[in-house]
Amino acid sequence: MVISSKCSKVSSLILTLAVHACHSANGASPAKGILGPTSQLQATSDKHLQDTVGYLTTADGSKCTAFITGASEITTAAHCRGKSSDGGQINAKFQTVDGSSYTVTSVKTIDTKKDYLVLVVDASFTDTLALGSIGNGTISIVGYDFDKKALYNQDGCQAEKHIDGAGVFTHSCDSIPGFSGGAILQQGKVVGIHLGYQASLDRNAAFETAKLTDDSVDVSTIGIKDECLFDCHIRNVIPTPSAGAVVGAVLGGVVGAAVGALIGDHNLAQQKIKELRDQNNQQAADLLQAKIELDDAAAKSKVDHTALANANSCVSGVAAARGYFLGQIDGAYNTFNTCLQNAAAPQQGQLCLDTYEKFMNDQLNVAKIIANCPS
Repeated sequence: MVISSKCSKVSSLILTLAVHACHSANGASPAKGILGPTSQLQATSDKHLQDTVGYLTTADGSKCTAFITGASEITTAAHCRGKSSDGGQINAKFQTVDGSSYTVTSVKTIDTKKDYLVLVVDASFTDTLALGSIGNGTISIVGYDFDKKALYNQDGCQAEKHIDGAGVFTHSCDSIPGFSGGAILQQGKVVGIHLGYQASLDRNAAFETAKLTDDSVDVSTIGIKDECLFDCHIRNVIPTPSAGAVVGAVLGGVVGAAVGALIGDHNLAQQKIKELRDQNNQQAADLLQAKIELDDAAAKSKVDHTALANANSCVSGVAAARGYFLGQIDGAYNTFNTCLQNAAAPQQGQLCLDTYEKFMNDQLNVAKIIANCPS
């Protein structure tokens, strides 16, 4: 996959929860991944782990854990790649705790739906970690502490809830900033790639390596965002180049709040549509008509999703779950309207609606997870 760093700040409808385990050069995130009153992480002197687990640093300041999976390959989380990547290249280095340093030469595999990244480095490793499938028994986590400049791990953790649609499982291991991309181990094999703390679940989450061949999974369904404190690699961006300028040309200068007012007032909008048709501006009239219909559909969807949450006895019976979901509705609807106002064609407006409805469905699923509803 070719990675492009030519990103534009256009309307996005991915109102998701950020991953909190990536370390930033301009200050660490709060250590929300410590699940108990004190950290259970311990510095490790395990020679095999010290030889196979290290850390990845990019030129723009992204810092994550990574581990060796091949003679010249390292594996980490895709959101750890930072934003200075282009044409399949990443300006980054991989280092191990003994001080050895290797330059990343190319990207072998990147899958943002699984938050999975395999990089090629200028090395010839002899010690590697093998991937495996999670089974019964305890697991452990290993990651790099950038503040203490040492490798830390925790044994005796439990894999908890498996979220099949996301390919993710939650676990009881502690985590700190910089642990993103770290290995979740069971019987010496990597059974998960640590992705970070998820506030909606109050648990740390990992991608299950057994799901790497399952193309139906997507970590964004539980709110995991393809970013590492940067705004470049964001999925579900509405593809509308220079949307404001295009809409301005189409609607004769009626943009932004003015478009919003037209959409919100159907009588006024119909008057504008008639005026545009009288001027033989069919394209603008059709666009405004489509936006009115899409806004009606979104308003109905908002009512329907609220009813679904209230009707679900499991979600409605748990205050935290119901409150979480209802708290998403207004913000999502407002963002949909902003997206719709900036849409330069009916197809882009439809994408705004489709993304809005998918987001609300995903958030209802998150609410069910918070409430621990039966699958």
